[in-house]
Amino acid sequence: MYTPKTIFLKQSSRSLGRLLRQQESQLQVLQQAKQLRAITQALHEQLPESAHPHCQVCYLNASHLILSIDNSAWATRIRYSIPQLQQTLIAQGLIHTKQVIRIKMIPAQNKNQTSQLPPPLLLSKDNAALLIETAESMSDEMLKKALLKLARHTKIAR
Repeated sequence: MYTPKTIFLKQSSRSLGRLLRQQESQLQVLQQAKQLRAITQALHEQLPESAHPHCQVCYLNASHLILSIDNSAWATRIRYSIPQLQQTLIAQGLIHTKQVIRIKMIPAQNKNQTSQLPPPLLLSKDNAALLIETAESMSDEMLKKALLKLARHTKIAR
């Protein structure tokens, strides 16, 4: 099964600086970038415009073209159009007939969805007063203590 980590680990581990110092490596990287851009543009021509931000070419090798989709609804829609996409890309000479198009769901990292705690729930003054009144009539000390603790969570600034 494809995971982004395994694909990049399978490639030889050469430093980026070393790769860029070698002219043939620079050409190879440039050609691969152009090929990925051409495939992405061809895909975007075939897909509805609303799908463009959700679909990217993630990886290409001799046997697979892997698309990363950030939304399960779009992944399903695009999965059904894979045969047409494959025919179009083959006709344009961008992929070979033996390359299989696969979809990998990679949820988008939304910067607005940071792991922040929700604001604490606060009681109104009236509800706090009811809790205090109920707590004072309790004979069970632990329950009384718990109700008084809850009553402290009012909307009044502390």
